[in-house]
Amino acid sequence: MTMHVARDGIELCTDCMFRAVNGDLPSDTTPERDAEIDAGLESLGPHLVPSFDTETGEGYEAFTWRRCDCCGSKLGGSRYEFAVLALGPAPEPRGYAPGEAAAIVAAWKNR
Repeated sequence: MTMHVARDGIELCTDCMFRAVNGDLPSDTTPERDAEIDAGLESLGPHLVPSFDTETGEGYEAFTWRRCDCCGSKLGGSRYEFAVLALGPAPEPRGYAPGEAAAIVAAWKNR
């Protein structure tokens, strides 16, 4: 079975990113904060994958006030982009009839 990106553009704060990527949290977090992060990650599902590159800056924002999509924190700081993968074929893009998007892509590739 194939996988596709079901949702992208998910922005995680530094604490949530470390938990998602390494399974670790900073030693100075409280049990309440740990639970908040774990609940947020659980709500995002089991197929959460990083889609950022700190070397190129793609999917990484060094400082922003945007809310963390995992824990909901509104504190300023870094945000790291993630995506959620799903099993099965990718759905047809909205606004196209079934199979129409694939035909458009095939025609573009064969031009």
